[in-house]
Amino acid sequence: GFILFGLFFAALGFYAAFVLPIQEINAQKMLLEAVLLLSALMFYMGGRIIAPAMAGHFQRNNNFMKDRVQPRFEGSLLLLLFAVLLLNPLPFAWVNILNALLLFAAAILGSIRILRWRPWWCADRADLLLLLLGYGWIKIGWVFIALSLWNPSFNITQALHAITVGALGTLTFTVMARARSHRVLRDPNAKPWFFAIPLMITLAAVLRLTATYWDYSLALLLAMMLWTVSFVSLAIFLLWLRKQEKIKPT
Repeated sequence: GFILFGLFFAALGFYAAFVLPIQEINAQKMLLEAVLLLSALMFYMGGRIIAPAMAGHFQRNNNFMKDRVQPRFEGSLLLLLFAVLLLNPLPFAWVNILNALLLFAAAILGSIRILRWRPWWCADRADLLLLLLGYGWIKIGWVFIALSLWNPSFNITQALHAITVGALGTLTFTVMARARSHRVLRDPNAKPWFFAIPLMITLAAVLRLTATYWDYSLALLLAMMLWTVSFVSLAIFLLWLRKQEKIKPT
């Protein structure tokens, strides 16, 4: 509930910065608040999706996931993000350095959490590997945002694409494809080849992050094309599953 209300007020503050003559409202800080809240939501919900899915797969292969929810890691990381969200609107110069350190710490804790899930046991499950890739993009996003706060010459708007394109795009694609495959085909990994398509979203995120270091317009064009092809493919796949569901005998 806190995250959802926070997203609402961050979006409201972002647009108010362009409309209201209030110097205290900084559009860039409001944008960062919204993206960090979104990353916190994906981090929390992603853990609730990925850990049970991996645990079930491990159990079918006679393996046991002992570090499933990891509440201490999760709680500590959410507290770090909460601190960043509270400090971010403050107009002091030291805030950016402190927030950068907090985000670095969050990325380290989040990476350790993923490693404790033993992702190498999922080598035979393309769907789970793509979920982990999307979840990993959240940590990459925190690192890039921290770098932009530490060094203002690094474009923070560019850094945010690690979360808005890499994490959100990959997780959205994979969760939707898995959910419908499980419902219609009774197997979330029934078409493992299809989960190679979200790799184009990862490439799109890389292009957005590196756009200023080569041909900016070409990088944006290629990223847009990769994103579009990925989600058009998802739409076609979902429509095909819908057709399969209709013709399936009851």
